[in-house]
This record gives sequence, C-alpha cells and structure tokens, in this order.
Amino acid sequence: MQSDITTAYKLLENSGISLIDAARMVLNILDYAPDCESPAKRKQFCRKIIDIAIDQCQKPPQSKLFKSALSEYLKSKNHLRKKSVSDIKSLGMFLIKKTDISNMPISILSAPKCEKYLERAFKSPSQFNKARIMLHGLFEFAIKNDWAEKNPVKKIRKKKVFEKEIRPLTLDEISKLMKSAKEYPDCLAGVSIMLYAGIRPHEVARLKWKDVDFTENVITITPKSSKTGGARHVSIYPPLQGILKKCRASPETSICPRNWNKRWRTVREEAGFKDKWVQDVLRHTFASYHFKHFQNLDKLQSEMGHRDKSLLRFRYINLRGITIASAKKFWSEK
Repeated sequence: MQSDITTAYKLLENSGISLIDAARMVLNILDYAPDCESPAKRKQFCRKIIDIAIDQCQKPPQSKLFKSALSEYLKSKNHLRKKSVSDIKSLGMFLIKKTDISNMPISILSAPKCEKYLERAFKSPSQFNKARIMLHGLFEFAIKNDWAEKNPVKKIRKKKVFEKEIRPLTLDEISKLMKSAKEYPDCLAGVSIMLYAGIRPHEVARLKWKDVDFTENVITITPKSSKTGGARHVSIYPPLQGILKKCRASPETSICPRNWNKRWRTVREEAGFKDKWVQDVLRHTFASYHFKHFQNLDKLQSEMGHRDKSLLRFRYINLRGITIASAKKFWSEK
C-alpha cells in the first residue's frame, strides 16, 4: 500500500496536481459511472472519459462569427426560390442592422442573448416569430458544421399573435380598384386574378398565360409556383373570364409585367389606398364573397389551396357588410 502511494506521488511529482486532487477528480468521474462494482469496469469508464476529453481537446477550435455563419447559411439555400432566400436574408440583415450580433461568435450565443436580440430588432409578434424560425434554421446549420454545440433557439417561445380582423373590400372600393387597374392594361390581368381567383400575389407573379386554360376554365398553380408547394386548379368565374380573354397573350408570356410589385403598388395608390392597403385583403375579399354566394366551404378550400378549413373559418371569411345581393353582383359577369 505504501509503495502504491509512493509511486503515485512520483507520477504526479511534476504535474502540479496533488494526490488528493487526483483522487477527487477520479471520484468526480465515477459519480457519473453506471452502477457497477467491478474495479475493471470502473477503470474502463474512467479511461473512456479521458479518451473523450482528449479527443475534444485535440479538435481544432471552430469559431464562426454570426455574419459569416449567415452568409454560409444563405449559400446553402440556393436551391430554394429567390423569394424564400430573400426573406431569410432580409430577416438576418435586419437583425444585424438593429443589434450588435454581427461580430458575435455563434458558438457563445445563448437562449437569453438570442431572445434579447430578437426582441430588440422585431417589435411585432409575427415578425419576431418569423425571425425566430430563421434563427432556428441557422443554428441547426451551425451545429452540422461544428460551429455550435446546441441550438439555443429551441428554448425561445413563440410570441402569441392576435390576428386583426381584415374587412373585405366593398363593391365601391372594388370598382375604384378595377378602374385604376384598367388605366394600366398590363396589370389588369394580375389584379383581376388576385381579386376573382384569390391567388396570392407571389403566385400570380409566377404565372404565365399557358397556365390559363379557357377550355376547362381553370388556372393551374404548379408546385413550383405555389407558396405551399402543392399543385391546384382555381376556377375562372364569369367576371374573370371576360377580363382574361381581353388581356391574354402568347403562352410563354408572363401574366404580370416587369417591376410588378412597383406597378401593383401604383395601381393601389391611384385607387385611393395609399397608406391604407391591408396585406392579402384581395384574398380575404375573394374568400368572403365566394362563401356568401356559393356556400361551399370544400370548394373554397380547394380554390385557396389550404390543407384544412380552420384557417378559412377563423381568418379569411368575414361576412360583415356582405349581403346576398352584393355577393351576387360581385360574381356577375362584367
């Protein structure tokens, strides 16, 4: 026994670690050992812990600043649509602009720090949640590349979003909007499709005239054009049919003109909606007038491209101010 102690002292002589310290370290390791009384298995467990620690210490340190990690993350998303990549980039760059996160090593960002940055940059709950999703994806990418060990965003709760009531346009407002659209003939088809087919603005921007079938009276939304990635047919109802037949062009021609977003904004502003336009109001208008007139929720769900009816019931359909007569007039041939 005395010889073992003497040998231990000699082994630790130049290490700067006392025999007592060494004994305590071993006991700390054994606190995490599985229940086993065999001395051989206890030694094996200690050896395993030491090997793991050595392996970790020998790994070259990986340090990546947030701005560099974001740049690499964006490159990895090149297979996505330009709009999707643009959304990720704008959220990331806005976070950088509004905080000092840019030059922070991504490996040291904790959940409280990330939440603080998100709250400082994004004031509305919906924007906070969108940025949280972006940041979650960035950290998952960082983990795969050994820039971070864990994803702190998993501990950040989503903000509760209270949806505002979106009032569908009145017939008078619709008349003013369509009058303005007629002043810009190359915009008329796109505006009409959003209003009388309920197709999303970004989906309309991807449509070509070959997607409009006047024989079957449907517009085809391909998976490539769809926001949700699913294909669907949207009916061409009488008021839309007459407009599209007057506007149609060659199959490979885009339905919307160049600088569509800018020109669409001009149409709205000249119709009297400057600083008053509500995002997605045409889609809400379509859904509300459709349900009031046709009373067919299944058909409407198919037209809108929703996975279930709950979103239609609780968000899109708003019958306030819509009468049977006004709905009939909305769908009458122009």
